[in-house]
Amino acid sequence: CHKIDGFERAWVPTLNGIGSKVNRAWLVNWLKDPQAYFARTKMPNFLLSDEEANTLADFLLSFRQFAGNATLDSLPTSFAAATEAEKAKLAELGSTRFREARCISCHAINGKGGYVATDLGKVASKVDGAWLYNYIRDPKRFQPNVVMPRFRFSEQELLGVVAYMQSEFVDYDMQPPASHTASPG
Repeated sequence: CHKIDGFERAWVPTLNGIGSKVNRAWLVNWLKDPQAYFARTKMPNFLLSDEEANTLADFLLSFRQFAGNATLDSLPTSFAAATEAEKAKLAELGSTRFREARCISCHAINGKGGYVATDLGKVASKVDGAWLYNYIRDPKRFQPNVVMPRFRFSEQELLGVVAYMQSEFVDYDMQPPASHTASPG
């Protein structure tokens, strides 16, 4: 189903770089029950055992290279070093820019809003902050065929949108995966 070099499909995201995009806990939970994360997903529930989901997650997390050898830029050190008060102020700015950009026109938030793009309601529990920062800055760099526009946010606005999304779009019900030791690879 997924876009893999030599086996292109049109309706699902590429797996290139998934190991640099998502966190392990989210991936294991997704593989175990995709509909629990996103009820309208086309991904079937393959009824994987804990061991199968963990093994498949290990394999997928090894896909660290993005298409076209794109690389993630680190989050600016100012963002990582920001105090909670500074991040709250950034998140306030980000909330405003998120609304002004009308992200909800395409993206749903926990099932409410647009339906042509990924539901963002729990995205902070899914993706790495550096990936989110890079993707919002230039979506086509990592998904060349994506229809998401490139918003010309200033650096401060971009960091604000990331701070907002990381503070608001969290899956508080996500369960940690079953204990697992990765296979040597």
